[in-house]
Amino acid sequence: MTTKIFAGAAAFAALSLAATLSQAAEYNIRVGNWNPNSNHAVVNALNAWAEKIETESDGRIEVSVDKAIIGKPAGQYDLIRQGVVQAAGVRWHGHRDDST
Repeated sequence: MTTKIFAGAAAFAALSLAATLSQAAEYNIRVGNWNPNSNHAVVNALNAWAEKIETESDGRIEVSVDKAIIGKPAGQYDLIRQGVVQAAGVRWHGHRDDST
């Protein structure tokens, strides 16, 4: 009896894992962001761009836009170079950063 329960549980776990893996994205892109989440550039550009990529790739590419600010505008390139993120909203029209 115990063997049958264990075998059934193992089969269920294997099927669940296979189903999860088949739904997982092939590529994950983390996008750095130096604007607050409510900023129009995040709402109207970055998030819309991320959704379009996910839709157009049929879910093979997942894009996550950082919710927290992890670097100043001038530091976004360094985050990409260091492999922290794969893309970043580096400059937006009308932004002037005097700290660099």
